[in-house]
Amino acid sequence: MLKLVHVTDPHLRPEGELVLGMDPAARFQQVMHSVSRRHGDADLLVISGDLTDRGDVVSYKLLRDCLKEIPISVRLLLGNHDKRDNFRAVFPEARISPGGHVQAVDDFGDVRLVYLDTLGEGRILPGQRSAIGRLDEDQLAWLKEQLAGACERRVIIFMHHPPRSVHVPAFDDILLADRDRFWSVVQDAGNVEHIAFGHMHLTMTGRWGPVSFSCNRGTCHKIALNLDDRRIDWVDGDSTYDVILVDEAVTVHHVDRVGPITVTGFEIPTDDGSPTVLQKPKDATSVYI
Repeated sequence: MLKLVHVTDPHLRPEGELVLGMDPAARFQQVMHSVSRRHGDADLLVISGDLTDRGDVVSYKLLRDCLKEIPISVRLLLGNHDKRDNFRAVFPEARISPGGHVQAVDDFGDVRLVYLDTLGEGRILPGQRSAIGRLDEDQLAWLKEQLAGACERRVIIFMHHPPRSVHVPAFDDILLADRDRFWSVVQDAGNVEHIAFGHMHLTMTGRWGPVSFSCNRGTCHKIALNLDDRRIDWVDGDSTYDVILVDEAVTVHHVDRVGPITVTGFEIPTDDGSPTVLQKPKDATSVYI
């Protein structure tokens, strides 16, 4: 069993600065405590972009400090709010693909994880919004090579921008811009099983043909689901992350609340499978998620 933790969109600012009235650093740290406490046995933690809100060095240094006590390996991806040069200045050990993009692969048995850098920094065309995602020709060539080199391994791709519409009008013009070429590479390879991304500030799962996908709404601000028009309502909500389990299938568990939660009842399964009885705790107790 391969166990992955997927966190996205921390939008960190220098400590004490707020985003839409929320403290992104405090919320991200709460998620890191939860991951360490509940899922310290995971094989990998992947944070899929918008690591910071403005791409500043101070916020990347804060990110580095927040990750110091994490007991598992971490992979960092870039999103449209990030700045590649500032990120690389604070994380010089980050693996880089040809062309200077923050991309890499990891192999775990029969599974290959591919991390894509969809930050369109410096590649925005007139009339396009800066939040759009992009993959250069060299990145697509690199992706094709990594998929071909996976041999018999199944592939999971992590990226910031979704590579296809999820029918939320406000985001339809800030998806990955190179979708047709991306899917051409993926379909030709035939070994991509799942794609995990962020950017949307919504949680969702689904399937594009044979490829399943998951998106987490992030650790800070989220949006209210609106399928009717382009209005975005930013709302408060609990910090979240996903736990992805990979065996013969891909299972995504969504953790939609972190911190202490009141226990209202409990059951303990019996070894012989006989019925259990719902019990109420004698005193008010909490579990930490």
